[in-house]
Amino acid sequence: MDIKKVEYIAKCDSSHAGVENKIKYTVNALGKKVSVSEASIVNELGIRGSINIVCRLLKSDADLIILRSLSYNLLLAFPFLIYKRLTGTKLVLDIPTPAVNQVEEIL
Repeated sequence: MDIKKVEYIAKCDSSHAGVENKIKYTVNALGKKVSVSEASIVNELGIRGSINIVCRLLKSDADLIILRSLSYNLLLAFPFLIYKRLTGTKLVLDIPTPAVNQVEEIL
């Protein structure tokens, strides 16, 4: 499968500039290899942000989706990830490590 479009979907607090910079630099680097690369960053915390992630995931028409997500978001998104995979979309999960980073990003 030829990848023409990549979308990086992430949930992170806007006060974590390092995370947003990583995402932007990754998207810029991908843009040199594929026709279209874009980032969808959700700054809302809590369940509203998790639902927004799922909505963006479902609306995406990208050939490759990179999802930066915390473990509890994956529980909600899992059925939709299976759906996207069954429709031919390639998926990459970007899980922040160590676990202390997860705590800092949600507080």
